[in-house]
Amino acid sequence: FRWTEGPTYIKETGGLLFSDTIEAKIYYWDPNLGVSTLVKDSGGFDGSNVTSFESIFEPGGNGMTRKGDWIYLCQHCTRRVVRLRVETLLEQRGAWRPPSFCELPFEVLASETPEGRSFNSPNDIIAVDDDDNGPDVGKETDDCLPVVYFTDPIYGEQAF
Repeated sequence: FRWTEGPTYIKETGGLLFSDTIEAKIYYWDPNLGVSTLVKDSGGFDGSNVTSFESIFEPGGNGMTRKGDWIYLCQHCTRRVVRLRVETLLEQRGAWRPPSFCELPFEVLASETPEGRSFNSPNDIIAVDDDDNGPDVGKETDDCLPVVYFTDPIYGEQAF
């Protein structure tokens, strides 16, 4: 691993999801089986949606958190915050060829500020209910999104 981020515990399996933002992969650590690669191109690069992709130092997904059945992920190179179902990621365990992130069903939650400016490089993230006291309280439903807080440091703007 070159630069790990976003450790997210999966209580049901006892495993841990984490990303490597330089290698642009999402991994799963199983306490009995070790580490496996679940997804490549975790920053959301689809081959054409990022100019100068080859020059980006951190092309992968970064901060990651879980709320209910969803994983929320900050994507540096596409400058957005996305979510996908936990089971979608876990279904990739044991795949002979990890899929590209864009091959999986996901939702883009945010890609610009309320003023219409692109984000710099979404970094760390947490998702909570309005009345939560922490990230694991309450159960999200499909029609009720949690409040998502994330950092967007300025250094990303310099890289693009």
